[in-house]
Amino acid sequence: MTTPHPPPRIPRSQWSSHRNYPAQLLLLGSHRNFRSISQRLIEAADEGVDARRIAWVFERWLMGMHSHEGYEEGKLYPYLEARHGAALEHLREGHAQLRAAQVRVWAALGRSLGLEVEGEGVVALEETVEGETLAAALRVHDTMLDAHLEAEEDAVIPLLLEMERAEFERYVEQPIDALLPASLAVDRAVV
Repeated sequence: MTTPHPPPRIPRSQWSSHRNYPAQLLLLGSHRNFRSISQRLIEAADEGVDARRIAWVFERWLMGMHSHEGYEEGKLYPYLEARHGAALEHLREGHAQLRAAQVRVWAALGRSLGLEVEGEGVVALEETVEGETLAAALRVHDTMLDAHLEAEEDAVIPLLLEMERAEFERYVEQPIDALLPASLAVDRAVV
């Protein structure tokens, strides 16, 4: 690992013509799928699809998103912060804000299903909005998701594009503790 480099400034409009762009399609494709599923969930709520079906899809979608976030917070962000001296804490905060919006969706799902949404547990958190419809809660989540993904792409993709192929392959293949100097490696639990 070399000393931190200043973050590159590559405008979004130039990403697809960059020589290293094809290697970043997995991340961008994941984000595109997250946006698409979010829109489909809103459409389903608007169309009156059974809340049990929406809850089933939402729960599985969140499992994938939380795994993705765990990778970002446990490997991607620490590596880019060390390599470029990038400030990515705002992206971690975006994940926390998304989780608060997810609580609102769960509360709205609970109300849609006629379940008790007060007391101990996730749906009792202060982020819930009494009487909020499922479609409205999904829209709040969608707005936050889209803003977070855009901020993340703007912060991360230019940094990834600057990595030469050999470095990117090393990054993909090795765990974070092998990539960072011992002085920068910290115990990073995957969320």
